[in-house]
Amino acid sequence: MTNFLICLQLITRFFTLIPIIDCSGALKMEKYKGLSVEEKELCKITSRLPRIVDLFITRIFALITELSASRPKSSAACLGSICELAPEAAEGVDETRLKKDIQSAANALLKNCSADIVEAVTRKIFLFVSTSEFENRLAVELTCALISECIYVNPRKYLPMFLRHVTHGLSQLITEETLQTAVLDPSTMWYVMLGSTLFYVPAKFIIQNTEQFTQLHKQLLSFKCRIAYEASGRKLGKRLIIRS
Repeated sequence: MTNFLICLQLITRFFTLIPIIDCSGALKMEKYKGLSVEEKELCKITSRLPRIVDLFITRIFALITELSASRPKSSAACLGSICELAPEAAEGVDETRLKKDIQSAANALLKNCSADIVEAVTRKIFLFVSTSEFENRLAVELTCALISECIYVNPRKYLPMFLRHVTHGLSQLITEETLQTAVLDPSTMWYVMLGSTLFYVPAKFIIQNTEQFTQLHKQLLSFKCRIAYEASGRKLGKRLIIRS
C-alpha cells in the first residue's frame, strides 16, 4: 500500500506540472509546419498522454474493485458494508491517505488536461459508476470521490448526467417496503451514497437543476433506515453550512 501511495503522489505531480494535451495533430496543420525538430518531437510524444491517462483511470477502477472485497492490511478500522456500519465509523491511516491521494490525482488530471481528454475520462468514470455496485464502504467512498471531481471540473455539463442516473436508480428501487425497512439492501444504499455526493456543488447549479435536486432530496430523506437517513442528513447539513 505504501508503494502505491507514493506512486499516486508522483502521478499527481506529473499531472500538475505537465499539461495533458495531445498535440500530435499539430504536425498535420499548415500553420505549424515551421516547428523545429525538437518541437515536432515533443508533439509526437504527447500522443502517448491519452493512453497514459486511460491506463491510470483503468488502474484506479481495478483498485476500487479489489478494495470492494478487502481492506488495507494496516487498517485499524473495520470498514465493511455500507448497510451495516454507521457513517461515523473510524478510518485507518491507509484509508484516509488513499482517499485523499486518489482524489488529488483525479483533481490534478481533470484540471490540467484538454477538453477532449476531460470528456473521455468523465465518460469512462460514468460508465464505471453506471455499471458497478459496491457494498464495501471504502470502495463506495472512492467512487464518490471520482464523481465529485468529474462534476467539479464542469458542473454545467456533467452534473445533470450523474443526477439523472442517481434519481432514476432510486426511483426504481424505492417502494413502500423499502421506505419502512430498518436495514436497506446494498443496491439502495449504493444510490443513497452516490446521491448524497451530488449536493457538493455551487448553489447556482442546484438552482439550475431545482426539480431534480428536489426529487433527490425527498428520496434521500424518506427512508426509515437510520444509516441511510444519517448519511444523507449529515452531508446535506454540511452542504447547507458551507452555503450559509
